[in-house]
Amino acid sequence: MPRRALAPISGNIPRRKELTRYERGIVIGFAGAGAAAPRIATELSLPKSTVLETLSKAPQRPQGISTSRIGRPPKCTVRDERKILRIVRTKPRITYRELGFKLGLPVSQSTLY
Repeated sequence: MPRRALAPISGNIPRRKELTRYERGIVIGFAGAGAAAPRIATELSLPKSTVLETLSKAPQRPQGISTSRIGRPPKCTVRDERKILRIVRTKPRITYRELGFKLGLPVSQSTLY
């Protein structure tokens, strides 16, 4: 449904949603039939860049399933986490400075989250 003129834009509308396996299959099927990327984009109402990326990554996606991203590395190891919890449980009112001194690690509030 189109937005009314001068109406506020909702921040809840997702901008760049991922294609489903079915949609990827349609894009690859169009390309297999010999259609060019711009034509596929107009037929399916997708950005041309999305179609080109889908076609370039098609060999890496078995059965149209997206590969997961690596993600952000953890800030501390599981061993460090256990150490922190053991100290905090024995001394609940310990400060971050004292905790860092006991652990021998740089500790701040952002390190623990």
